[in-house]
Amino acid sequence: MAILKIKKRNGDIVDFKPVKIAAAMGKAFRDVRGGIPEEKLQEMTDKIVEELEGMFMEKTPSVEEVQDVVERRIMTEGFYDVAKHYILYRYDHAILREEKKKDTLEKIEKNDLFVVKRSGKRERFSLFKLKKTLSYAVEGYEDEVDSDVIATQCQLELYDGIKTRDIMRSLVMTARSLIELDPAYSHVAARLLRFMLYKDVIGPEVINFHNLSQGYREAFKRNLRFGVEIGRLDPRLLEFDLDELANSLVIERDELFKYLGAQTLYDRYLLQNPDTREVLETPQAFWMRVAMGLSILEKDINGRAKEFYGVLSTLRFVSSTPTLFHAGTLRPQ
Repeated sequence: MAILKIKKRNGDIVDFKPVKIAAAMGKAFRDVRGGIPEEKLQEMTDKIVEELEGMFMEKTPSVEEVQDVVERRIMTEGFYDVAKHYILYRYDHAILREEKKKDTLEKIEKNDLFVVKRSGKRERFSLFKLKKTLSYAVEGYEDEVDSDVIATQCQLELYDGIKTRDIMRSLVMTARSLIELDPAYSHVAARLLRFMLYKDVIGPEVINFHNLSQGYREAFKRNLRFGVEIGRLDPRLLEFDLDELANSLVIERDELFKYLGAQTLYDRYLLQNPDTREVLETPQAFWMRVAMGLSILEKDINGRAKEFYGVLSTLRFVSSTPTLFHAGTLRPQ
């Protein structure tokens, strides 16, 4: 089975690119021996990929695990001087990473680490705010999830001047990396992802998590109108009673998504501004937009939209991908 993804040190899951393995080995050979024939480099890369595919049929390999295989392959081929250089390179960079982490932790301890908000404003990092966000995310899963572990690991990924959105992303990835310990981490990762999405769609300066309902429903109506304005949505959607449909959204159904489903929805299906890539939908707004698209030629458009929404949003029935992509747009299926 071909390897498609790889896990970075910060927990991110990214595309697996064998060309990066070749580049790293090529650099080691240039540093030590002045280079390596392209055919030999490709042959070694192919053997490394083959070994990885045999080792990780049901698991996504980490960067460190890939580097271990690269190191063994260089030694197996008899290039011990290059292997030594590669090992020392990994060691030196590991030391640098640890020093950066130590420096970051010292700054946090001294309250001297600054973050950049979405508005561009700089402010001191608040561990209290981070732990408060985590307390909301783990609610109901306190017995299975260790929020202190997530907080500690997240702090190791921080750096001076980091954007607050990247801190949220780091929390998501940290929780995601712990799913194999307990499935409850999947729910926590999904919640953290939703928190980030809510800020994107509703607006970081106006969102109120204590009164999410109002902002959630207003964003649904506002972004539908905006979607029509920018030529992304069918103008006939504005013929629906948007107030009635907004009040029909059941926000709690967002909880039906575990992490993988939530991330897939976020990455692939939610409506975006084609120019800025800004996400314009929450999960329930997405279901309602699809329901409206399916109801656009019905006699009772509002009643039918609510009926379709009730089935879709509870996951009793989910339309095919082309419908989810295009319902309610100018080019529906």
